[in-house]
Amino acid sequence: MGEGRVQWGQQTREGRYQRGDLVLAVRSVHRLEGSGIATASAVGYEFLQGDRVVGSVDLSRGVPHLRRPDAVPTAERS
Repeated sequence: MGEGRVQWGQQTREGRYQRGDLVLAVRSVHRLEGSGIATASAVGYEFLQGDRVVGSVDLSRGVPHLRRPDAVPTAERS
């Protein structure tokens, strides 16, 4: 997966997932949505393809919740 480090009191995690041609970066998230205050432990993880977030897992509510950004309409994909 990757490695963890302590930065500004947060136990961050970063890594990478690869399956065939698909490569995703994975990073921990330490801020609750709408809050400027960071938490020491991760409240979720983001999955990135390049610089674009393509999914995330929210761990802040007890039960993990998978989120995907809104799908891009077919006409806009070209």
